Amino acid sequence: MEPISRHHPRTPVIPHTDWLRQAPENPSDMAFAVPAGIRLLLGIRPDIAHLKTDQLLDRIAVYAWWESDSRKDYAEMEWTLTPADLDALRGLHADELFTQGGRGFTRLLRGNWPSVLDLVPGFTARTREVVVVETSFTQALPQPLRLIWADRPDLQASYDIAQVSGRIGLLMWWFGFGHKEYVRVAWRVDASLRQLRPHGPQGTFPLPLFLSLIVQGRDDLRNLYPLDTETGWLAALIWWEQNGFHEFAVPSWSLRNHMALRSQLAQKSAAFDATRHLTPAPCARPLSYLPCLIWSARADLKAAFDLGSAAGCDGLEAWWKANGPTEYTAVISLFEDPASQLPGLNIVGYAQSVIGIAEDVRMAARSAQVAGLPCCVIDAPMPGPARLDHTLDAQMVTAPVHPVSLYCLPPTEMIRLGMEGGRSLLTADTYNIGAWHWELPAWPGYLAGVHQMVDEIWVFSEYVGTAFARLGDKPVRRMPLAVELPAIAGPDRNALGLPADKFLFLVMFDGNSWLSRKNPVGAVRAFKAAFPADRGVGLVIKAMGQGNNAAGWQAMLTEIAGDDRVVVIDQTLSRPDVTRLMASCDAYVSLHRSEGFGRIIAEAMLLGVTTVVTDFSGNADFCTADTSYLVRGERVPLDKDEYLFADGQFWCDPDLSLASRQMVRLREDQAERTRLAANAQKNIAENYSIEAVARAYKTRLQQLRQDHRI
Repeated sequence: MEPISRHHPRTPVIPHTDWLRQAPENPSDMAFAVPAGIRLLLGIRPDIAHLKTDQLLDRIAVYAWWESDSRKDYAEMEWTLTPADLDALRGLHADELFTQGGRGFTRLLRGNWPSVLDLVPGFTARTREVVVVETSFTQALPQPLRLIWADRPDLQASYDIAQVSGRIGLLMWWFGFGHKEYVRVAWRVDASLRQLRPHGPQGTFPLPLFLSLIVQGRDDLRNLYPLDTETGWLAALIWWEQNGFHEFAVPSWSLRNHMALRSQLAQKSAAFDATRHLTPAPCARPLSYLPCLIWSARADLKAAFDLGSAAGCDGLEAWWKANGPTEYTAVISLFEDPASQLPGLNIVGYAQSVIGIAEDVRMAARSAQVAGLPCCVIDAPMPGPARLDHTLDAQMVTAPVHPVSLYCLPPTEMIRLGMEGGRSLLTADTYNIGAWHWELPAWPGYLAGVHQMVDEIWVFSEYVGTAFARLGDKPVRRMPLAVELPAIAGPDRNALGLPADKFLFLVMFDGNSWLSRKNPVGAVRAFKAAFPADRGVGLVIKAMGQGNNAAGWQAMLTEIAGDDRVVVIDQTLSRPDVTRLMASCDAYVSLHRSEGFGRIIAEAMLLGVTTVVTDFSGNADFCTADTSYLVRGERVPLDKDEYLFADGQFWCDPDLSLASRQMVRLREDQAERTRLAANAQKNIAENYSIEAVARAYKTRLQQLRQDHRI
């Protein structure tokens, strides 16, 4: 017997998935030869069972199905295209793909993964954009919608797009649901659909074109609301305001925000004379237009009130006063003169969070309320800070209601909003205003396109205004930022665990901001240099979310080095307790390297707390030699690890020796300290109050209406 060799050659191992790639039925030169494993799926998957492998276009459609998320479902499968496959795509034209209605090619429109179908000349241009115009109702839907319909048996069963009513139904599906599924398709509703179309005798019954097309095109509405009659026209307005607008979900189709229509309705109402114009018989005395029109449309009111008598007129007026505002809330405001009304505001941001930019949302809502501006709030539909504040819940909506949207989000978060669930807000055809914070002297050039998301930019300091003025042609307006504090009983060191007999300096920062920018370690060094052995002073450091492993935090703890005069508060406090903490200290120190505005500094000033601050960036608008102890410093370039978007940027490195001298001066000169604090408090109270912001909001929105921008 031969010995067993330890080096005996072995039979090559065949990968256990090889059989999935074998397709003996396909000639080797066949374009888009379908692997055997996927051929199997064609027989058992109902969503692709209609595709035939003996047709090139169907094989391409199978690959379109495969290259989407299906390859994730079958991770063991492989399908690698050959150069001949790619050449076959380049040799086609989009018209050839669409000869069969585009069957199988629209799955890729559900996501933004790369697609080889974009190699087909004309395919991208024909499938990526939907513009809804009048002919979308009267003739044919935009091609991407026709392709999607051809790929969806459920849509085919629900909507006969050869008929006007079917096309309207599919458009309603698209507005409400479809665009959320097919995210690769950019879409908009053309402004021409808001133009007014006259109906009735002498064209006295105006409707926006979109509403005319919907009412006249839908079988269930056409006979209910004959637009050549005044009562049918009114019924169409009532239906739209009560139901239609919510069914179609196109924000720009709000009649409340249609100034041209409302102006005509107001003129029509003002010119109405019931003693001459009411049919079939005139009124005994003048009555308002809307109750008379509703009376003429309702048999019960006609039977109850004979308007040929003064008693009948009195009865209708009494009924209208008691019931009209409840039953006809949706349309009453449409007949009021829009020139006498303030435009409304949608405020978008982290409405339920407890961070600085969330406070901007709450202050904007308060300012709108004080200004008398109609207002609603939209919580940014994307992942963000914990939703712990519910003070605005009663005002919350999910889609724009008013003609102006104010985004209380920095531009970085605006970009996230567009990518993470808020694109429909940005494209809702409202007048978009970005209320933008920024902390550096310039906005990165490669992100300059962010200005295209808004129609104008509001900034809260000259510093930020300079950064955004370079972006493009969008107006940049300086607006006051509301600074308001919750009511507190007063300072209470005992409740906060603070020493009662020391002069206390306070430093506050949020660890979610970069410590390199907030520079708390600089404040600790300045304090120690100012008071190396003075036991009558103390430093309170209030931190939140700093993370014990953060390098900046560890550097600060090292700098403290057991100095028992320094008190660190690193737990979460309620807003009233934070305010009480600020009021319980004698001075506030911010040796920041840059600030977009400096809300905490302004809040300390409003409390009458004297401040020592870096003389640089956004806070320079309200931190002057008459309101603060200023600390200048050298302008230094940023290292790439110090802050986001650091390339080519600079900020201020405050002079810590000067900061130390200012802290000593503040403590020793009570008269000067009191004078500066009083000046600062007066400035913030007068120029950054809710009332000041309300006036600015109201003035700007009125100007937008006068300029016919909204």
